[in-house]
Amino acid sequence: MPDGQRIAVQLFYLSGLTYAQTASQLGIEVGAVRTRLHKARGSLRRQLRAIGKEEGMTEDTATQGARREYTCSFCGKENAEVERMIAGPDGVAICNECVDLCNEIIDEAVPAPAKG
Repeated sequence: MPDGQRIAVQLFYLSGLTYAQTASQLGIEVGAVRTRLHKARGSLRRQLRAIGKEEGMTEDTATQGARREYTCSFCGKENAEVERMIAGPDGVAICNECVDLCNEIIDEAVPAPAKG
């Protein structure tokens, strides 16, 4: 993911800044922040979809119409083993523990924005 998108994700989603605050920190317009976040979500969606295909994730027709059971595409844990599961398209899912790990990786990779 390009640095501009990654930093926008970190400020908006991880630091909890508003669109306006994120724009101010980055020195860009609010519309540009929204665009970067939109592109970042699309990038993550494509990456999760690709990982799901590599892992052989398929749609389980037996659970259609009922609460769907998911397996995290990253660690392999099931719904009952984690606090929360986020389901994406095509059977790709990520658990809260893997989201936390991803956030730690992003925090290490992206320098903190200058406060001013």
